[in-house]
Amino acid sequence: MSSHLYLVRHAPTAYNARGMFMGGLDVAAEPVVDPDRFRVPCGGQRVIYASPLRRALTAASVLFPGEHVTQDARLVERSMGELEGLDHATVKSRWPDSFVGSSVNPRFAPPGGETMQVFAARVADFLLELMTHTSGDQDAYVVTHNGWIRTALLLRGQVEPEELFSESVAFLEPIAYACDADRLRRREGISGLV
Repeated sequence: MSSHLYLVRHAPTAYNARGMFMGGLDVAAEPVVDPDRFRVPCGGQRVIYASPLRRALTAASVLFPGEHVTQDARLVERSMGELEGLDHATVKSRWPDSFVGSSVNPRFAPPGGETMQVFAARVADFLLELMTHTSGDQDAYVVTHNGWIRTALLLRGQVEPEELFSESVAFLEPIAYACDADRLRRREGISGLV
């Protein structure tokens, strides 16, 4: 495992501002990332991973100029199927069980999208591989998406299943992350979503 692992949400998009579902849509970040808002420790070795979606990949290239960024498809946001490109009000009217109050229902399986069990398995697989294959003297930065990071927090036991989407992760603010490999293998927290 790396010395430190940081999860970073991409820069905001126009879809975020309008309350629209993106999921796997390749939406560009707007406005352009301001690297002065983001502070990373200087010196030392680090590896950078990013979702191949533009909003994350662009953020990674601006935040870490000139450094190699490894794209990994497992870092893509959860596929929301037919919900992608729709605003929250439209989704609530078409699929009343898709929300619980003002939050996305984590137990709702979007038509044509990923279930939380499949998505969480993808998140856990990436984290387990990173823990196994990254040198102990390297920090790792993972630039990804809100749902991905919230699911990683669920797998760590920091978020309860019913709270999974009750809050959003701040844009461009690194979150230190550590998790027990056995807990990841057991997919703890996911059983509460069945």
